[in-house]
Amino acid sequence: VLMTAAQAFLNGELRRSESLLATLRALNRYLDGRSMPGEFLTLWIGLYDAEARTLEYIDAGHGFAAHAPISGEPRLLQEGGGPPLGISPTHDWAPVTLALAPGDQVFLFSDGLAEQRDARGEFFGLERAMESLRAARTPEERIQELTELVLAHAGGGALADDLTLACVEALAGQPPTG
Repeated sequence: VLMTAAQAFLNGELRRSESLLATLRALNRYLDGRSMPGEFLTLWIGLYDAEARTLEYIDAGHGFAAHAPISGEPRLLQEGGGPPLGISPTHDWAPVTLALAPGDQVFLFSDGLAEQRDARGEFFGLERAMESLRAARTPEERIQELTELVLAHAGGGALADDLTLACVEALAGQPPTG
């Protein structure tokens, strides 16, 4: 119920505000009055500016995002982090702006990927996810490969948690105008 209420509030707030930080602050205040002690919400939120080819993002306790540049090594996006929402009504987060070159990809995934265990209890982990991002592929290929890898790691059985994957690629060519 808390997640549904937070999603509805976030949807409305994003339509009213142009500031990710103001949106996050408002959502945090909203949750403060509606959550039980010990309840919190993790969130990774980003806003892509196609004209400037920048991604502004804030990581509120989520921790599962990576930048796969067209040239260079993929890296976890660990800047701009902060505690989950609902922990402290007055906490502030620091937005981060990431410049993206055409072909760069930003990959987001849920904790169900990294925390999936195999039959011996070993986590799939962030290292396996990052290793998969090292070879340049389309977003669809990356998602397909990671899905197959985590399912194989789970032994073909049911996953222990949800598996949510998203990959966004900065487009080449002229950015859209006005």
